[in-house]
Amino acid sequence: MFKCMEQERALPGEQIGTEKIGAKCRIRPWSNSQEATSPTIANVLLVAITIILAILVLLLFSLPYFSYFAEPPRIIEIKAIYHSSEIAPYQLNYDSRVVLLHNGSEYLLNDHIRAEIFLNGVRIPAVVDTLNGHHFIATRHYGVQWIGGSGCSGDYWQPGEKLVIDLADGTIHEQDEVRVDIIERATNRTISRDIFRQQGGRAPPPWRYCLPYPLNLNCR
Repeated sequence: MFKCMEQERALPGEQIGTEKIGAKCRIRPWSNSQEATSPTIANVLLVAITIILAILVLLLFSLPYFSYFAEPPRIIEIKAIYHSSEIAPYQLNYDSRVVLLHNGSEYLLNDHIRAEIFLNGVRIPAVVDTLNGHHFIATRHYGVQWIGGSGCSGDYWQPGEKLVIDLADGTIHEQDEVRVDIIERATNRTISRDIFRQQGGRAPPPWRYCLPYPLNLNCR
């Protein structure tokens, strides 16, 4: 292989490069444009990275309910917790019926959401894998006797409608702090959270006008 053996001394401020033409070598200086290439590329990359980061930040803050640090919104509100039996003579048996109200503005597909219930900050082993009344019947709803109300009667839980979760008797007592999380099943994302702090030791009056789904569409 032909190798260039001749070298020329560079002029002040120049770097020496070589190129082969036939069997001869010609010494040529590197141009100033080559020296400026690296800083230019670095600047372009820096601007591009800055723009991408800015877009990502805007997308993160524009996503609904997106935050690992903020509390989920209170779309579903705990309206009451009843400790008396729903059947006459309405005795105090810590019936543990939790009445939920859709306090938001959007229709919710009740089969796409589930509920988790906490007492005094600890999740209880009550399984509510769907809030659709028809589909709930076929599930293994451990710790839950039934669900009812207009919120579970059709495909959608509409704003202003109530839904009742009747837990196993003795689950909730007067002094318990109750938290209900509503979770999107597909993403496992908590879309609503409410905490109910009961007042004193007095049980609320019995909620007499409710039966398990599908006999309870007009629960009051």
